[in-house]
Amino acid sequence: MKRFYLLSALTATTVVCSAQIEIPDGTKVRVRLEQQLSSATADEKQPVTLAVADDVVVNGAIVILKDTVVNGTVVESVKKRRMGRTGKLDFSIDTINTPEGDKIPLRYSIEKKEGGSHAVRTGIITAGVAVLFWPAAPFMLLAHGKDTVIQKGTTYEVFTDSKFVSKSKIVGSSTSPATTAVVINSDPTAADVEVDGAFVANTPSTIQLSAGQHLIKVTKGGKSWQRTLNVLAGSTLNLNATLEGSPLAAK
Repeated sequence: MKRFYLLSALTATTVVCSAQIEIPDGTKVRVRLEQQLSSATADEKQPVTLAVADDVVVNGAIVILKDTVVNGTVVESVKKRRMGRTGKLDFSIDTINTPEGDKIPLRYSIEKKEGGSHAVRTGIITAGVAVLFWPAAPFMLLAHGKDTVIQKGTTYEVFTDSKFVSKSKIVGSSTSPATTAVVINSDPTAADVEVDGAFVANTPSTIQLSAGQHLIKVTKGGKSWQRTLNVLAGSTLNLNATLEGSPLAAK
């Protein structure tokens, strides 16, 4: 009966690796407001939820993933008042939460100002931050006596406030080890094939070998043939094994 065993077959695996990634001071980050804010309901020092709007890439590597949580804080909230005075509302964009539990501080300008410029010290309006996208009328200030409303989805451009080194995990799929197809025929047929001392198949067979050096031995009825192969990944090899006393020449 013909016997066949798999030899180090090409195997798809999931690879998780860790790497120290440096995020330079002043790295630009676009953030998105994840809730609607209104001067009618907001309280000063109330947390504000934002998220990273786009993947942040440094030297070709993603260092901050899209949708990573960003922390903000309401720094001013005044309800609409009598005599047609409009409500006031302002908030700061403070830090990015990393998956490892660290916090990356943010500021509003690419250059750090003298004495520091951490976002918590001021709000986006008083700091004069440029708004990149309004999903709808962001500030309802056209009519006197209205509360100020900032719509969910509004995006802003901010910058990291210091150099930050993060130990990030990169998850992906990998094919390991890289293999080469080796087609083995013999005379006589139905001979045993050994690779590096282990039985793997009967001839004729196609086996998969990882890149590197391997000893191939073909035996039957006390006769044998062997070769040492230097296998390169991605190629295909054909072996014709002539056992001692057979008319087929080995190639």
